Amino acid sequence: MNVITECADKLSPASPLCRVVLACLWHETNTFVPAITGLQSFLQYEGEAVLALRGDGSQIGAALDLAPILGWNILPGPCYRAKPSGPVENAVIDAFEGSLTQVLQSALPNGLDGVLLFLHGAMVAVSESDVAGRVVSEVRRSIGPDKPIAVVIDPHANVSARLARECNLLYAYRENPHTDSVETTVAACHMLNRVIREGLQTDVLYRRFPVMWPPPGTASGDIPLKPLLDMARSAEKGGIARVNVCPGFAHADTPDTGLSFTIVRHKPRADEARIDALIQSLFRQAQKELDNGFPNEWKLSDAMDAALSRGEFPCLLVEPSDNVGGGTPGDGTWVLRQLLDRNAGGSGVVICDPEAVEELWSAREGQIVRVAVGGKSGPLTGGPVALIARVVRKSNGNFSVEDRNNHTVGAGGYEVKMGRTVLLESHSIWILLNSIKTMPVDLGQWRCVGINPEQLKFIGIKAAVAHRQAYLPITKQSFTVSTPGPCQSDLTALPYQKVRRPVYPLDPVEQLGISVMLP
Repeated sequence: MNVITECADKLSPASPLCRVVLACLWHETNTFVPAITGLQSFLQYEGEAVLALRGDGSQIGAALDLAPILGWNILPGPCYRAKPSGPVENAVIDAFEGSLTQVLQSALPNGLDGVLLFLHGAMVAVSESDVAGRVVSEVRRSIGPDKPIAVVIDPHANVSARLARECNLLYAYRENPHTDSVETTVAACHMLNRVIREGLQTDVLYRRFPVMWPPPGTASGDIPLKPLLDMARSAEKGGIARVNVCPGFAHADTPDTGLSFTIVRHKPRADEARIDALIQSLFRQAQKELDNGFPNEWKLSDAMDAALSRGEFPCLLVEPSDNVGGGTPGDGTWVLRQLLDRNAGGSGVVICDPEAVEELWSAREGQIVRVAVGGKSGPLTGGPVALIARVVRKSNGNFSVEDRNNHTVGAGGYEVKMGRTVLLESHSIWILLNSIKTMPVDLGQWRCVGINPEQLKFIGIKAAVAHRQAYLPITKQSFTVSTPGPCQSDLTALPYQKVRRPVYPLDPVEQLGISVMLP
């Protein structure tokens, strides 16, 4: 929370008190996962339960921590959060908007100074491709044209022109892994406070670039994003408050999917000629890096051959096709099968399999069991693996993160719940089964069941980039491998129907008309 402390050092409690509605709707939707995500999949907070999130390490908690420093009275709207998964049922959007509208209508008669929204930006409902744009449009309709709306989004947001048009401030965090979500929240709150108290006039300029990069190509420290982000940071002066580079989430099939640039500008201070030049520079840089956002992935068996020949461990087998953070079920068995075939004792994998956990829950620790694990969610998973295994440990799956700045803290806070969890050992391979899929972004996931990840040989990682903050410091080798799965990096193999065409790599570069798109 250093960013909160730093802000407190710069500001004194303001007067008079400002009334700000806060709400959150967070979900990253993989439209190629067939299962529908219902309301029961969302953690739902209302009223005092929202205010109780203060201090939990999340973005919401950060805003609540900052509110008394800024002199804000937070009026809590609904906060719905769910793990990435398939399309969201319409009832979720209806429930959220109904609750938020009631809060806004109750607030208006007594004075409302602003609205702060936390939206992932890549949420897709069964009947709505642009959930973020719809939500902000409904808020604008409820509060009128003059009250400011600030929106904080994930850089994997598929930003729409509607979203940019309807809000006054749009702040995407920049780092992937997402280590700056609280910092971004503080920046957005500080600017919203200035808009409220100083009467600053701001709007958001939107431009879309016709490329979709898969998740492994969206690491903030790598090409293609790093030079774009460097350019964005250096441009934030002289009336330009924020430049957002959002690579988007390629596994959400929507008209807005892909790379976008948004610029928060002061009116009338922003130099329009400089903004035009900035957009042209960003477009040229993106065009230069067009092919660099597509990863070179290893065949799984070749990766293991290379790792074994080098003999340096731990070694990560990173499997973007079963990227839990990209909405997959997290039950693929391709890596587990390879580890068993190679007798790679001392290795570990995490598989989400609530059915197997339930089956094993009555077994005692130390008992030898027969069980089929993983591979139950669909044909791309590799199918269940039949094991004779020892039950090593059972737990409730709760742990506190070791890294309080990891990829998921901003969305979910310091406490992680994997649901009922069973650790198995088969052929000296550790298999961690959980009931609630959990992104591999914190080493506490292994330590809470008594395994030291630094001592593992191979570690199966169901992620694309988010794991790096936790795992690269302990890793001697890392291979990104190609396996079947609903989050595969070969986008040309996916059945897109709604994405705006032409777009690379679905269409050849010659059809993109990039030069025509330049302002």
